Amino acid sequence: MFELLLLLTLCLNISSDIVDRRISGLSNPRALTLWAAILQLLLVCPFIFWVQWPGWPHVGLLLLVGVFSGFAREYWYRALAQTHEQLSRFVPFVRLSSVLVLALAILLLGETMTPLMAAGALLMIGAGFIISLERYGGSWREFMHANRALALVAVFATSNAFISVSYKYLLGHELNIITIYFFLKLFQCLPLVTKAVVEGTLISSRKEIARPLWFVLSRLFQTVAALVFLLVLYRLPLTRVEPLMALSPFLYLAWEWVERRIERRFSLRGTAATTAGATERRVLILRVVATGMTIVGLILLHQK
Repeated sequence: MFELLLLLTLCLNISSDIVDRRISGLSNPRALTLWAAILQLLLVCPFIFWVQWPGWPHVGLLLLVGVFSGFAREYWYRALAQTHEQLSRFVPFVRLSSVLVLALAILLLGETMTPLMAAGALLMIGAGFIISLERYGGSWREFMHANRALALVAVFATSNAFISVSYKYLLGHELNIITIYFFLKLFQCLPLVTKAVVEGTLISSRKEIARPLWFVLSRLFQTVAALVFLLVLYRLPLTRVEPLMALSPFLYLAWEWVERRIERRFSLRGTAATTAGATERRVLILRVVATGMTIVGLILLHQK
C-alpha cells in the first residue's frame, strides 16, 4: 500500500519535471522562480492552523536556507531551458545532494560515516563525472562550456542538500513539518517578491510564463507529492523508502526512451538518424552506467 504511494510520489515529481521542461524553454527563468515560490506558499496556506512559532534561532536558520534555495531554483529552470539537454543527464547531479547531505550531517550534526556510505558517495560523484564526459571537447575551456547546464544543476542540488539538513536539524528540535515547510516557503517567497516589486516586474512577470495553467498544475503535482511522501515517511522506515526512491533515475530514462520512440515514429530523419546512431548509443551507454552507479551509490549511502 505505502510502497505504491511512494511510487506515486515519484511519478508526480517526474511529471512535474517534464512539464517544467516544456515550459522553461519558452519562459523567463526569473518569472518561473518568482511565481513557483508564490504558488507553493499559497498551496501550503490551508494548513496554516498547524503552524507554530519556531523561535528566533530557528527562524534565522530557515531565513538563510529559504533565501538561498529560493534564488537557487532559478538555476534549475535555466538548466531545464537548455533544449539540447535531457533530464536523464541531470539526474546524477541532482542526486549529488544526497552526498552533500551526508557531508553536512557529518560536519554540522556530528553523524558518522561508514565505509559503505563512503563507497556510495564515491560512486555518485563518479556518476556525475561520467555524465560530464559526454561533452568532452578536448580542452578545459570547451569542457566547461559544454557542461554549463550541469553546473547550474549542481547549485540547485546544493540548495536541496541545505534544505534536507535543516529539516533534520529542526525536526530534532521537535518542530512539526508544517511549521518548517511554511516558514521555508515564506522565506523563499518574500525576497523574490520584494526584488520583483523593487524592479517593477511583479505584475508583468506573469506574462513571461508560457502555458500558465500547466505551470500551476506542475506546482500542484509537487505539493501533492510532498504531502503523500510525508504520509509514507510516517509509516515506512527510511531503509525501505530510499531504495525505492533510487528507482527515479530509471524512470527518467524510461520516459526519454518512450519520447524518442514517439519522435522516430512520427518524424522522417532519413540518413541523418543513421549517422547519429553510433553517437546516440554511446551517450545512452554512458547514461545507463551513470544512472546505475547513482542508484547503487544512493542505496549504499543509506546503509548503516
